[in-house]
Amino acid sequence: MKYGPLSATADGLAVASVDDLHVRFTPSGVSHHRGSTPLAETIPWSDVTGIELTVPTSFVPYPGAFAVAGHALLTLLSQQVDDVRTEECTIAVTLVHGERREVPVTPAIGGYWKRAVTNAEVVLCQLIDRPDQRMLLAHPEQIVQRYARATRWRLRLASD
Repeated sequence: MKYGPLSATADGLAVASVDDLHVRFTPSGVSHHRGSTPLAETIPWSDVTGIELTVPTSFVPYPGAFAVAGHALLTLLSQQVDDVRTEECTIAVTLVHGERREVPVTPAIGGYWKRAVTNAEVVLCQLIDRPDQRMLLAHPEQIVQRYARATRWRLRLASD
């Protein structure tokens, strides 16, 4: 299951495109992946103090649909094919000693609805700030379902 920047995987939550560069939140910690291949060692939860998503956002609820339609129209008119993904996208993980690791990620075409990114950051911060919440990573599809329901109903999740 996928909604906004969050996707359920077999071992936890993925942020950004699970087929390309993304960050995974698993019961053991946070790791950078390309598809199913880890690109770096897992950072244990005890070392992670914060997360920040820098991905393309839109105030339109379905930016991908508009991006694909717009791109198709521009391609038809100009007879040139350009890459839709041009923005720099990163996820910054802040560690205990103040170190900040910025890892590149591949977003969905058209980016994400701004409310979906804001709510995703709240969900991820809850996993970082409240160790008892990490047990939910055993059922990532339920996390994505609840997050999607709140976002669709235009609720802005709030951190405690």
